Amino acid sequence: MFRDKFALFKLSRDYWILTAFLALLGLTAGSGRDDIQSLMIIRPMAVLLCCYGLWGLTRAKWAEHRASLIGLGAIVVLVLAYLIPLPPSLWQLSPGHKLIADIDQAVGFGDIWRSYSIAPSRTINALFALAIPAAVLLLMIRIDREERWLLLLPLIWLGVASVALALLQAAAPSAKALWFYRLTNEAIPVGLFANRNHAAIFHASLLPMLAVLVQMPTRSEIWARTRVGVVVMIGLAALAAVFASASRAGLVCAILAVVSLPLLLRDMPVTTRNRKTKAEPQRFAKFLNLRSRWTVVGTSLLLALTMGALIFSGDTPGGAGQRLTEKNESELRWGMWQRSLDVAKEYAPFGSGPGTFVEAYKIGEPIDTLGPNYINHAHNDLIETALTTGVGGLLFLAIALLVMTRSGWRVWKQQTSRATWKQNQARMAWIILVIFGLASAVDYPLRVPSLLAVAVVMAYWANTRPNKNPAR
Repeated sequence: MFRDKFALFKLSRDYWILTAFLALLGLTAGSGRDDIQSLMIIRPMAVLLCCYGLWGLTRAKWAEHRASLIGLGAIVVLVLAYLIPLPPSLWQLSPGHKLIADIDQAVGFGDIWRSYSIAPSRTINALFALAIPAAVLLLMIRIDREERWLLLLPLIWLGVASVALALLQAAAPSAKALWFYRLTNEAIPVGLFANRNHAAIFHASLLPMLAVLVQMPTRSEIWARTRVGVVVMIGLAALAAVFASASRAGLVCAILAVVSLPLLLRDMPVTTRNRKTKAEPQRFAKFLNLRSRWTVVGTSLLLALTMGALIFSGDTPGGAGQRLTEKNESELRWGMWQRSLDVAKEYAPFGSGPGTFVEAYKIGEPIDTLGPNYINHAHNDLIETALTTGVGGLLFLAIALLVMTRSGWRVWKQQTSRATWKQNQARMAWIILVIFGLASAVDYPLRVPSLLAVAVVMAYWANTRPNKNPAR
């Protein structure tokens, strides 16, 4: 069945288009900046793919995915609303816009029509940035239901490539050709990314993906046993890449990922098949001749404790242990959050406009944070969303949290002993979304195009019932 249904040469053209787009994002869109040169190619391509996805949208697919498509359209409309020209009597009286009105009077512009966004070019950039997640969602809707689950394979290959590159960077910190972006954490392993936090978060999320990979149907028992060893080696390499990055957010995400492994590994099914016998599902503990599920649980906890010991025992300057306990960066970030909340209050209730954090923040930036570098994000997506989009953005975040809670209840309420590999993949997706969400409280991983595309795929899996219609 696996060979007949999932043979590479039988995968659809749309599957390969989406796989190629994800690979392109992984290789060229690992930075959260809006001025990287690759966006000149990626965004127009994403717009074309959106058109392609909409062109193939049938009435049946619309009925299946109505809620997600309406949500996507509502987000686009929200961003567009900040670009509509408004008469002076409206925008001049809006909270936070008095300075712009005063500048217009000082330079002789008088009363002119302006959009609500304080930096329309930034909001236009935010609008085009939506083309990437929209393209991924529309292409996922377009491909076959069984093929959607197989997108795990290219994501893992991207993770392996990023981990391998990060280990090369750690081994040769002076080889600048190994870093893909001009503005990056120099001499620090970042893999396919520009920021070590984003790299470490993605490398940590690779662990739950690997836990599901060993459950996918395979042709022979020999390969099923062999791939367990391969997966363990990749997982250890991913942990090594997280340690080498010295990212505090990444280290915490790695611990969460390791702790989640027992939830995915206990009693997980492994299906083997040969030419003479029918495919028979086996439980992973029995498959590896383990006496009980507690062996897997104990091994995962032991690995987590080992990680903790390595983290807190390191005293290398700039290393993982030191960065977890240093106060300077934490105090700076805490002050940034407080100032961002003050700015959010100044622009309440509708915010300064999508993508305008830099302009809104620097207007009243405290003197103690002034320097040669500017603050590009609040490093807390909840605060930045409140600042830039106000109640509208917070409403969408609340809906997203509600949907995540609902999907989490659905994927975990079924008895683990009856879980299939697809059900565990849905659980894995939910775990990774939780990791991304927690990381967004101290950073901005979902503002990186490649990670945002991964999050879209995970959200689709988490809200899909295996062998049934996707959850609406």
